Amino acid sequence: MISSQFAAANPETQVLDESSVHLWRLVLRDQEPSDVQEVLDPSEWRRLSRFLDPVMRARRLDCRYRLRCLLSHYLGLPPADIRLRTGPHGRPHLQESAHATDLNFNVSHAADLAMIAVARCPLLGVDIERIHAIQRQGLLRRCFSTDERKRLQGRSEADQQRLFFRGWTAKEAVLKAEGTGVFHNAAGIEFSLGDPIRLLRLRGDPVADQHWFFHEFVAAPLVTGMLALAAGPWQVHQFELEPEAALASQSPAPV
Repeated sequence: MISSQFAAANPETQVLDESSVHLWRLVLRDQEPSDVQEVLDPSEWRRLSRFLDPVMRARRLDCRYRLRCLLSHYLGLPPADIRLRTGPHGRPHLQESAHATDLNFNVSHAADLAMIAVARCPLLGVDIERIHAIQRQGLLRRCFSTDERKRLQGRSEADQQRLFFRGWTAKEAVLKAEGTGVFHNAAGIEFSLGDPIRLLRLRGDPVADQHWFFHEFVAAPLVTGMLALAAGPWQVHQFELEPEAALASQSPAPV
């Protein structure tokens, strides 16, 4: 069942203007597409095929396959012709020398779900996490500021868990937008954790919130998400990418 926040859509019908963000929700398949090797480049295929768990392997291959098919609608190229490179912290991005475009994207996974954010913005990050019981103390000490930890004290276990994952997804979305790893001074990014979440400080900058835009969403029951971009204004459009809509075989006109 499609989450109430997302509407089924065909990428070919969506126009991405300068003030829009397209947030695509994918339910990943447990079987890899039959023509996945024809669409992915050899290095992608080798890297994603290393997963030993067959279900995870199929889901990651399906996600990359459908990412390419989705980007083909924005770039006006066949999926196999899109040139992707992987950054030092594992983030895929368009190869600048092959694509003269301001298009940017980011991907996040959680079990059988994936989110793909697409915008014409130099800073763009998205993260989803499945809310579940974990031992938080080590991560709180390493990735949350003293004031953030104080804001969690005295709350119920359910509230602490919810606010922890709200903060975690917000921090990771910022770090992914910057192209760094999740443990790259995450404690230096401080959020209010309230409703709505607000960036209080970014590595000592008390007015950092003026430079960022955040959008919180629910990807599925017990799966929370956060989108982080350079300051807008932005209009976020949330879509459900159906498997059939991603099977692009021709070169569509760029949008």
